[in-house]
Amino acid sequence: MKDPSGEHQAVRAVMKRAIRRLGVLEWLALAAAAVASLAGGALAAYLARSAFGLPFWPVWPFASLLFFLVPALTVLARDEHGKAPKTEGRRWRSRKG
Repeated sequence: MKDPSGEHQAVRAVMKRAIRRLGVLEWLALAAAAVASLAGGALAAYLARSAFGLPFWPVWPFASLLFFLVPALTVLARDEHGKAPKTEGRRWRSRKG
């Protein structure tokens, strides 16, 4: 009988690498969202200056924060609302096997 510990070590190494890559991807998505919110805030501030005569510099950070925080809080609220109840350590198995 083969010793499965070598296979387990290989699986663990692959899982660690995948988790690390997903962490990097998550940070890249967050950075892209921040850049998009800054660009959207700048555009909104420019339009507010043109349409209403509001000053650009105070409006830009405010609009950027709104563009970043409103979607983020919406996602967090939806995530908290849709969480499944905890199974307290029980493992669910399919009926097939």
